[in-house]
Amino acid sequence: GALDALLAAADRDEAARKDAVSVLALDPDHVGAHVNLGALMRRRGDLAGATASLSRAVVLDPKNAAAHVNLAGVFVSQGAMARAVVEYEAALATSPSLVEALTELAWTRATSPSASIRNPAAAVGYAERAAARTSRSDARALDALAAAYAAGGRYRDAVTTLDEALALIPAGAADADESRRLLEERRALYRSRRAFVDPMPPLMPKRSRKIDALAPWARISGTHHSL
Repeated sequence: GALDALLAAADRDEAARKDAVSVLALDPDHVGAHVNLGALMRRRGDLAGATASLSRAVVLDPKNAAAHVNLAGVFVSQGAMARAVVEYEAALATSPSLVEALTELAWTRATSPSASIRNPAAAVGYAERAAARTSRSDARALDALAAAYAAGGRYRDAVTTLDEALALIPAGAADADESRRLLEERRALYRSRRAFVDPMPPLMPKRSRKIDALAPWARISGTHHSL
């Protein structure tokens, strides 16, 4: 059942943590171990520990996309969006097709209340790449694409794209009702020819307005290294 799956995942995480710690005891500069440990800490909510491990990985290997994208995710959790943008862009410089970086950059550039971050044209470019990379089968990428279209005044395209995202949410999935509610709220906004602005203030622990259940980024990021 679901509980058994959660327990099994927790056991795998703990085994991976022990592996990373053991490797670092022998080789304190092992980049893969720092990335994997940082990704696990990020998933567990230990943002300080994740920042330390991932920052060290970036210093050791500035072109390590997994380190950059996980560090960006930590900054998103902290509400430090400008710092997150820098890290996502660094990840894309090495891995131009990284879906998390493309999707998060699109969302941030489209919905940020900060004029220094918001860039609808760039957001559309990032989101279209994410949608193409996922064959338009990822609700989160399509949500970002719809937000980018709306930010650029393409409201009809935004509504159509959000309809695609809604169709991807499976009935009975965890948090499906909440995800559907958020998407439908934004769909109504775009139909009224208004863009969505993410209200997340600095240091909010997580985005309350973003659909999260369908895109387990932390399970994707940081798995690029074998120990």
